[in-house]
Amino acid sequence: RIVGTLVSLAPEVLSNQPHSSASDVYSWAILCNELLSCTVPYSDSLMDNPKPHTILDQSFNQAELMQAIAKGLRPATSPDTCAWANTLITTTWCGEPSQRPTAATIADNMRSKGVSGEGFAPKGRRYRADEATGD
Repeated sequence: RIVGTLVSLAPEVLSNQPHSSASDVYSWAILCNELLSCTVPYSDSLMDNPKPHTILDQSFNQAELMQAIAKGLRPATSPDTCAWANTLITTTWCGEPSQRPTAATIADNMRSKGVSGEGFAPKGRRYRADEATGD
């Protein structure tokens, strides 16, 4: 049985492989991208390039979404995200768990850039849950 938020689960977890710290790192990358882009993962998708949120909107089932993520589908990154953060995110949500950096490596990378939680988000951008859900 899979437990978690579908859009942030690592491909190996969706494929019924064991959960690991690399799975958590993947989920961190999805969440980090959501915070930096100020958008819900996959919400900007088109059927020409199907992404999970669109798949759900068009009444496709969750099994198809899980397969798409397992095959390499990832959320769009924001053009407002600085280059090194974009690279960190895309490296961290790599499909191969052994290729993902560890949490310690991520923390070291962020510290080396002088990044605190406040300095990581694009200026002037704010995530608003009511805008993301349409409520």
